[in-house]
Amino acid sequence: MIFIVCIRNGVATVTVPIQLIELRRVTHHYARQPAPVLTDISLRVGRRECIAVIGRSGCGKSTLLQIMAGLVQPTSGDIRFPNRANAGRSIRRTLMFQRPLLFPWLDVAGNIALALRFDGRNQETPGRVETL
Repeated sequence: MIFIVCIRNGVATVTVPIQLIELRRVTHHYARQPAPVLTDISLRVGRRECIAVIGRSGCGKSTLLQIMAGLVQPTSGDIRFPNRANAGRSIRRTLMFQRPLLFPWLDVAGNIALALRFDGRNQETPGRVETL
């Protein structure tokens, strides 16, 4: 168990951080690669924690983030959201890539509308696109 101790104005406060996501022994293997891109990754991230995923090109950074965002299912292992019952796909997660890209087959309004639809805001899409 991890405790966080904050001291402000001479008063100590002890808290237990809220765990937002936990990966347990996550492994991912792409079909046409001889070795797994991720092997036995375990990680816990709590509220207000900031992590950096760094490494050489092709080492699995993007794959790990895609797994955490729910865009890719790992070959094995578990992803849990301990403070949310049955979080599954209902939890709001977002992944921002290094270079923001638009869908070239959509115009500007179409790209904005797509983002609103992904956020479940279909009803307000037409008016909101006009405003933006």
